[in-house]
Amino acid sequence: MVLVRDDLATLSSVIELSRRAHRIVVANLAIAATFIVVLVAWDLFWTLPLPIGVAGHESSTVLVALNGMRLLSSRSWQRSTSGSVL
Repeated sequence: MVLVRDDLATLSSVIELSRRAHRIVVANLAIAATFIVVLVAWDLFWTLPLPIGVAGHESSTVLVALNGMRLLSSRSWQRSTSGSVL
C-alpha cells in the first residue's frame, strides 16, 4: 500500500477497502471452483455436451469479472474513504 499524501487518516480507509477486496477475491475463487466442480462432476457421471461445458465455464468467468467490478463503483469508494480522497 502506498499513501501519496501526508494524511494518515486515509490509512483506515485503505485497510477497509483492502478487506473488501479480499472478501471479493475469496468469493470469486469460491464461485469459479463451484462451477468447475459441477462441470467436472457432470462430465464424469453423465454426458456433458461440449457447448454446455464451454457456456458454463465462460458464464462463470463473466460472473467472476462482474463480481470483481463491484470495487470499481463510486459508491464503494465513497463508503470506504468516508469523504477523504486516496
